[in-house]
Amino acid sequence: MCMIGDTEPWEFHAEKDRRARKPHRCGECNRTIEPGETYRYGSGKCDGWFSQWKTCQQCLQATRWLNRVCDGYLIGCVQEDLMHHIRGQEEGDLSSAPLVRLVRWMAADWKDRTGRLRAEEEVEALVVKALAAYRVMYDRAVAA
Repeated sequence: MCMIGDTEPWEFHAEKDRRARKPHRCGECNRTIEPGETYRYGSGKCDGWFSQWKTCQQCLQATRWLNRVCDGYLIGCVQEDLMHHIRGQEEGDLSSAPLVRLVRWMAADWKDRTGRLRAEEEVEALVVKALAAYRVMYDRAVAA
């Protein structure tokens, strides 16, 4: 079962894309969002608690996998949830090399070996590959 499965729905929430004027921390990968970068700011109330969060564009791309496969994700738990799928801790798990690479990139603060920040489009392309691999493996598992 995906992490989103046992959660309460939001009482209310809103999200908006913003451009950073000062450094911020991504609530998913903990990377510093530098001035000039676009990030998603969100706030809301769930289970009686008010929360605010900031998410970098690279992590937003990673959430697409969880949105498609799990019908959602827990804010602040994207990397953990993806790792559960890789390690086989979720029912019906189907890991793939692109999904493993996605988690590795996230753990490296979305930077390549030279220290360059990976572009949002580069992460998006990897998510598309991971979703395609998931679909192939899912179809095989259903057919078996």
